[in-house]
Amino acid sequence: MKSEIRSVILVACLMAGFVAFSQCHKAADKPYLRPRIPEHPATTIITLDPHAAWPQ
Repeated sequence: MKSEIRSVILVACLMAGFVAFSQCHKAADKPYLRPRIPEHPATTIITLDPHAAWPQ
């Protein structure tokens, strides 16, 4: 339950941040810089495996 609530809060915060970024870009005459919601984590050097053995 807590993780579901955190997910909802995270999405709401991301959306608010993206709206603020977009407004700033428009004010700076750069409306072509448009944020988008990531489809997956941007980096592949971080493992999301809870059973990863390295590093300790």
